[in-house]
Parts: sequence; C-alpha cells; structure tokens
Amino acid sequence: MKTKVLVTVYITNYNYGKYVSKSINSVLNQKFKNFELIIIDDGSNDNSRSIINKYSQDDRVSVIFQNRKGLLACNNLAIKISKGKYIIRLDADDWLALDALKILYDELEKNKKAGLVFPDYYEVDENDQVLRKIVRHNFKKVTLFDQPAHGACTMIRKSFLHKVGNYDETLVSQDGYDVWIKFIKKYKLINVNKPLFYYRQHKKNLTKDEDKILSSRHLILKKNNKGLDNKSIAIIPVRSLEDNFNISILKKIKKKT
Repeated sequence: MKTKVLVTVYITNYNYGKYVSKSINSVLNQKFKNFELIIIDDGSNDNSRSIINKYSQDDRVSVIFQNRKGLLACNNLAIKISKGKYIIRLDADDWLALDALKILYDELEKNKKAGLVFPDYYEVDENDQVLRKIVRHNFKKVTLFDQPAHGACTMIRKSFLHKVGNYDETLVSQDGYDVWIKFIKKYKLINVNKPLFYYRQHKKNLTKDEDKILSSRHLILKKNNKGLDNKSIAIIPVRSLEDNFNISILKKIKKKT
C-alpha cells in the first residue's frame, strides 16, 4: 500500500553531482515516511544526470530534467506538481538530519495558524566537516525583517504559499527573504531550536554573491514597502581606521553632525 503524501520535499540541482547523492539519501532515509521527493535538475552539464537517474525507479521519487531556468522557476514548478500539504526545499549540496521532516511536520500540525517552520542548522565544509552550529532566534519573542528563515530547509504550509502568490520569478536570488516578507505580516512563524540540516559552505554558494543578494533584497523591500515602517531610521556608527580618530568625517548638516 502506497504511503499517503503529507510532505513534498524537492531538491534543486545544478552541477552538484559531487554532492547530490548525499542530499537525496538524506531524504529517502527519513524517519518520517509520508513524503514524496521531487528532484529537479536545472540543466546540469556535469555527471548529475547519471547519478539522479539511479533514483528514478524509487516510487517515492519523481525526476525532472530541464534546460536552465533558475531557482525561482524550479520552486514554482515543484509547487505546481507537488502532492503534499507541506512543502520543503533541499539544495543539492546540503542534507537533512534523520528526524528533520518529522519534527518540522509535527510543529505545523500543532500550530494550524503557522505559515512556516524552520530549524537551526550546522554549517559544514566541502568535506562534510562541521564548522559551526547556527542558532536562530525564538520568534515567539523576536520579530525582525532582516532575520529571515533560510530559503531551503524551511517547511511551508502550501495553501498559505498559494495565497501570497508562490515565488516571484523576476528575482534572481533571496527566495527565502521574499517569502519571509510576504508571510511575516500575515502568518505565525516558528523556529525549532534544533539543528536539523547541514548547510554546505563552498566557493559555488549562491549566497556568496553579496551584490546579487543586496540587489534582490532591495527589490523585495521596494515591492513590499506597504508592509514596512517607512519611519524607521538606520544608525550607522563611523570611525577612522587610524589611531588618531578623525572626527571631520562627521560633517555637520543643519548645525548637527
């Protein structure tokens, strides 16, 4: 008897043949069994295709090979074909802890008004060695626009995602921040203070491109400015790198520095 699909996990892959097996296996070995796995290869030109094809015979797995369309398009494709009540993305170079799906699923089931749940995590290097543990805020007490859930490994209530229009494909990155800004005014957000996935740090990380990140965040905030407090002030402390602090940098404007 086929297991009912409650959670859709989807893996987006582009030239991560070196890591994708570990990512896929971390889903297939989950303690929680009511899931489907969608693997979307977005035009890889390495050995990814041959590796992914090995999993196509598993009835829990659906495989899609397509020409390069980008992460946001992959996200929306996964949503469109998914069967689960909840959906979660796993990047092809990362992997889940064995109890990740169970813990995140249980949290959303207990909190019917929650839009998404996200865990703490470990940063690891290219050789799977843990670099550090990342502990997030408890958002029952703290609400910050600039402390979004990670774009991947965040479990989202799919019906709520539909209500905010899914993912904006005009963006080039920061899909997690876009969803965060859309959700923060409408739905409850939950953090689980347990490290439930392993986030790989290497030279190919999309998140290393600071200019792309900041440009995308600017567009997201501009698009959603009705939900933000435009009276906020940014205070930027300034100091000289020289020993004799040069206060001339604090130029007076209207008789005030």
